[in-house]
Amino acid sequence: MAPEQLKPIRLYGTATPNGYKVSIFLEELKAVYPGFRYEVQAVSFRSNEQKESWYLKINPNGRLPAIMDLNRGGFNVFETAAIILYLAQHYDTEHRFSFDPVNEADAFSEALQWTFFIHGGIGPMQAQAHHFNGIPTSNAA
Repeated sequence: MAPEQLKPIRLYGTATPNGYKVSIFLEELKAVYPGFRYEVQAVSFRSNEQKESWYLKINPNGRLPAIMDLNRGGFNVFETAAIILYLAQHYDTEHRFSFDPVNEADAFSEALQWTFFIHGGIGPMQAQAHHFNGIPTSNAA
Protein backbone atom coordinates (compact mmCIF):
# COMPACT_ATOMS: atom_id res chain seq x y z
CA MET A 1 0.00 0.00 0.00
CA ALA A 2 1.39 3.41 -0.96
CA PRO A 3 2.26 5.64 2.03
CA GLU A 4 -0.39 8.21 1.13
CA GLN A 5 -3.03 5.46 1.26
CA LEU A 6 -2.14 4.18 4.72
CA LYS A 7 -4.85 4.33 7.33
CA PRO A 8 -3.78 4.98 10.91
CA ILE A 9 -2.98 2.20 13.35
CA ARG A 10 -5.36 2.55 16.30
CA LEU A 11 -3.64 2.20 19.67
CA TYR A 12 -5.84 1.35 22.64
CA GLY A 13 -4.15 2.20 25.89
CA THR A 14 -3.22 4.60 28.61
CA ALA A 15 -0.06 5.86 30.29
CA THR A 16 1.45 2.55 31.41
CA PRO A 17 4.95 1.10 30.92
CA ASN A 18 3.67 -1.26 28.20
CA GLY A 19 1.66 1.52 26.60
CA TYR A 20 4.81 3.64 26.46
CA LYS A 21 6.77 0.87 24.72
CA VAL A 22 4.22 0.63 21.93
CA SER A 23 3.80 4.43 21.70
CA ILE A 24 7.54 4.95 21.37
CA PHE A 25 7.78 2.37 18.59
CA LEU A 26 4.84 3.94 16.76
CA GLU A 27 6.53 7.35 17.02
CA GLU A 28 9.78 5.90 15.65
CA LEU A 29 7.95 4.36 12.69
CA LYS A 30 6.15 7.65 12.06
CA ALA A 31 9.47 9.55 12.09
CA VAL A 32 11.09 7.26 9.51
CA TYR A 33 8.29 6.17 7.19
CA PRO A 34 6.35 8.93 5.39
CA GLY A 35 2.63 8.39 5.55
CA PHE A 36 2.73 6.10 8.58
CA ARG A 37 0.16 7.29 11.11
CA TYR A 38 -1.45 6.17 14.30
CA GLU A 39 -4.21 7.38 16.56
CA VAL A 40 -4.77 6.79 20.25
CA GLN A 41 -8.00 5.73 21.85
CA ALA A 42 -7.61 6.12 25.59
CA VAL A 43 -8.97 3.29 27.72
CA SER A 44 -9.72 4.15 31.35
CA PHE A 45 -8.44 1.95 34.17
CA ARG A 46 -10.48 3.97 36.66
CA SER A 47 -13.75 2.84 35.11
CA ASN A 48 -12.38 -0.64 34.31
CA GLU A 49 -13.07 0.06 30.64
CA GLN A 50 -10.59 -2.63 29.54
CA LYS A 51 -13.04 -5.24 30.85
CA GLU A 52 -16.03 -3.92 28.89
CA SER A 53 -17.45 -6.10 26.11
CA TRP A 54 -16.41 -3.76 23.28
CA TYR A 55 -12.76 -3.91 24.40
CA LEU A 56 -12.79 -7.65 25.08
CA LYS A 57 -13.52 -8.11 21.35
CA ILE A 58 -10.17 -6.42 20.68
CA ASN A 59 -8.26 -8.13 23.50
CA PRO A 60 -10.00 -11.08 25.15
CA ASN A 61 -7.53 -10.82 28.08
CA GLY A 62 -8.87 -7.38 28.94
CA ARG A 63 -5.39 -5.89 29.28
CA LEU A 64 -3.63 -2.90 27.76
CA PRO A 65 -2.29 -2.06 25.25
CA ALA A 66 -3.75 -3.40 22.02
CA ILE A 67 -3.81 -2.16 18.44
CA MET A 68 -6.20 -2.40 15.54
CA ASP A 69 -4.65 -2.35 12.07
CA LEU A 70 -7.15 -0.59 9.84
CA ASN A 71 -4.93 -1.35 6.82
CA ARG A 72 -5.53 -5.05 7.30
CA GLY A 73 -9.27 -5.17 7.76
CA GLY A 74 -9.26 -4.15 11.42
CA PHE A 75 -6.84 -6.89 12.49
CA ASN A 76 -6.31 -6.78 16.28
CA VAL A 77 -3.04 -7.45 18.09
CA PHE A 78 -2.55 -7.57 21.87
CA GLU A 79 0.39 -8.17 24.22
CA THR A 80 3.19 -5.62 24.01
CA ALA A 81 5.89 -7.83 22.47
CA ALA A 82 3.43 -9.22 19.92
CA ILE A 83 2.40 -5.69 18.95
CA ILE A 84 5.98 -4.54 18.45
CA LEU A 85 6.87 -7.66 16.44
CA TYR A 86 3.71 -7.23 14.33
CA LEU A 87 4.46 -3.57 13.62
CA ALA A 88 8.04 -4.41 12.68
CA GLN A 89 6.90 -7.21 10.37
CA HIS A 90 4.33 -5.12 8.53
CA TYR A 91 5.63 -1.54 8.71
CA ASP A 92 9.42 -1.58 9.23
CA THR A 93 9.92 -2.49 5.59
CA GLU A 94 13.54 -1.26 5.49
CA HIS A 95 14.43 -3.04 8.77
CA ARG A 96 15.48 0.21 10.42
CA PHE A 97 14.34 -1.10 13.83
CA SER A 98 14.27 -4.84 13.24
CA PHE A 99 16.22 -7.62 11.57
CA ASP A 100 15.39 -9.56 8.43
CA PRO A 101 14.59 -13.09 9.65
CA VAL A 102 15.98 -14.65 6.46
CA ASN A 103 19.10 -12.59 5.74
CA GLU A 104 19.94 -11.72 9.37
CA ALA A 105 18.70 -14.88 11.07
CA ASP A 106 21.13 -14.84 14.01
CA ALA A 107 20.52 -11.17 14.82
CA PHE A 108 16.76 -11.74 14.45
CA SER A 109 16.93 -14.70 16.85
CA GLU A 110 18.96 -12.76 19.39
CA ALA A 111 16.50 -9.84 19.26
CA LEU A 112 13.61 -12.27 19.86
CA GLN A 113 15.42 -13.79 22.84
CA TRP A 114 15.88 -10.40 24.51
CA THR A 115 12.33 -9.34 23.63
CA PHE A 116 10.86 -12.42 25.27
CA PHE A 117 13.18 -12.12 28.28
CA ILE A 118 11.99 -8.57 28.91
CA HIS A 119 8.34 -9.40 28.19
CA GLY A 120 8.20 -12.57 30.29
CA GLY A 121 10.77 -11.85 32.98
CA ILE A 122 11.74 -8.29 33.81
CA GLY A 123 8.40 -6.67 32.95
CA PRO A 124 6.26 -8.88 35.21
CA MET A 125 8.80 -8.65 38.05
CA GLN A 126 8.70 -4.85 37.89
CA ALA A 127 4.90 -4.87 37.88
CA GLN A 128 4.79 -7.16 40.92
CA ALA A 129 7.32 -5.02 42.78
CA HIS A 130 5.25 -1.92 42.04
CA HIS A 131 2.06 -3.62 43.15
CA PHE A 132 3.37 -5.19 46.35
CA ASN A 133 5.41 -2.17 47.41
CA GLY A 134 2.14 -0.22 47.47
CA ILE A 135 0.47 -2.58 49.95
CA PRO A 136 0.69 -1.57 53.62
CA THR A 137 2.68 -4.06 55.73
CA SER A 138 0.85 -3.44 59.02
CA ASN A 139 -2.68 -3.04 60.23
CA ALA A 140 -2.10 0.39 61.78
CA ALA A 141 -5.48 1.68 62.82
